[in-house]
Amino acid sequence: MDKQMYWLPILVDALQHNDTARTLVDAFVLIRQIGRSPEYLEGFRQFLAFMYEAGSARGAGITVIRDGVAVGRIMVGGRRRSASLPGVTPGHYSIELWTGQVLWDGMLSRADLLWDVARPGKNLRLAADTGGGGPEPTREEQLIGNRAVLRIFPGVETGQMRIELR
Repeated sequence: MDKQMYWLPILVDALQHNDTARTLVDAFVLIRQIGRSPEYLEGFRQFLAFMYEAGSARGAGITVIRDGVAVGRIMVGGRRRSASLPGVTPGHYSIELWTGQVLWDGMLSRADLLWDVARPGKNLRLAADTGGGGPEPTREEQLIGNRAVLRIFPGVETGQMRIELR
């Protein structure tokens, strides 16, 4: 296997399946695993450069992982400047580009995600309520050198995660 371009046949194989979204994510995981080996490091750098160029034109695929299990996949970029993931529950989260680059890694607690813990004694605004600004996040994390932001919003039973490009 050519150590500089080891990733190309993996991508080609992934694109030959019906469920390309899933097989590409699996391919990215494999590419990252192989790329950790010192002899494949330069090839992995080339893969990241390729993905950066390709992603600049179409946007970025992001995987949200909770306690080691992928719980959501979202796309941002191009015309889509933000994306949300509902149903967020307390746990350890990692937010990664589909290339494997980690954008954020940390814990989300009940105080981040549940309204009655985050805002005790305050009424939850309903969609039919008018006036005032939008909901206030319990947490904001800067991503990608301040080019994006992760916002966490509390809900009644689960919270919501929103990633916005600046």
